[in-house]
Amino acid sequence: MAETEGAEGVTGPSGERKPVTRLTRAELLEGVVNGLPGSDQGGFLRSAFPGLVATTFRSTLIVMPMGQRSPPRMSDIEHVIVVLEGAFLFQVDGVKYRVEELDQLFVPVGVQWEYQNAALAQSTFLAIVGP
Repeated sequence: MAETEGAEGVTGPSGERKPVTRLTRAELLEGVVNGLPGSDQGGFLRSAFPGLVATTFRSTLIVMPMGQRSPPRMSDIEHVIVVLEGAFLFQVDGVKYRVEELDQLFVPVGVQWEYQNAALAQSTFLAIVGP
């Protein structure tokens, strides 16, 4: 479980102490979710690793093997995508965007979007979503 430090927290804007939370790599990897929508069909294999949760956002690490993609979906929350490894081809409301290592993509609310691994190896991105 993520470690929360109360005494060594940070001071918020109104002077209150807020805890600092650290999620280790081992803790992140223990929380794997493989039953993502559509993943029971061939070509849609991917894994999600839920990360930290704050009051206005949360993070999730998405790992996708070569040749896989997500099913299309409507975005009901804002997403900031940061590619950490490999490359992805995102399609947002019919427009394609190639997003490579350390590139970022913003996906707004109310758009149809999907993504596929565009590399010849496993690809990984961090999704920061909210509120």
